[in-house]
Amino acid sequence: MKLFTDSDFNVLTFPIHNVKGDLVKKVPRLSLIESFVKYKDPDKEKVIKYICYLYDPNSPLKEFFPDMQRRKEQSAILAGFSMEDEQSKNKAASLMGLKNKGVIVLIDDFLRFVNNRIWSMIVSNEETFYEYQRKLLRNVEADRDKDLLQALQIKGKIMEDLDNINGRLEKYYLKMYAGDEDLVKTITARGSISPETLANV
Repeated sequence: MKLFTDSDFNVLTFPIHNVKGDLVKKVPRLSLIESFVKYKDPDKEKVIKYICYLYDPNSPLKEFFPDMQRRKEQSAILAGFSMEDEQSKNKAASLMGLKNKGVIVLIDDFLRFVNNRIWSMIVSNEETFYEYQRKLLRNVEADRDKDLLQALQIKGKIMEDLDNINGRLEKYYLKMYAGDEDLVKTITARGSISPETLANV
């Protein structure tokens, strides 16, 4: 079953969906992001598409995949990374894990270009929130009671940080939706934000 259609991607800031070949030439507005022009990588087109699918505030993937990890995976697949090919899968994993400093620069420049500080803060805080969540769910590995206590204290600190991040996210969503608390509750209860509302921010 297909979750979305090609027309769902017409709302993207850059119309990259289904574009083949040199993206910067075929979508000239991309050249306004200097790091996209300068970036050298055999998978440059896939990397740029991945960033656009994942981080564009208008992307329909936000609605279809409220979980950040699933959204990253789907963005990688849409960008052209194969999860069957080991090399391609490893490249996608590197992107999803933010392991490449050059890609981090591309993401930062992209978020600056779309010029929505609230959206940028939401993206950053969601990324941090889920990173903390993964760490919190790991098993405690302690040889001694002292190590166990310290590990539990670290988990307690992580939970406190998660709560703080969640509070910030709620504040940013409230700003994004002009203080309409009912709207924020409705949207966050659904676990998604529609591209239409983000397009009007």
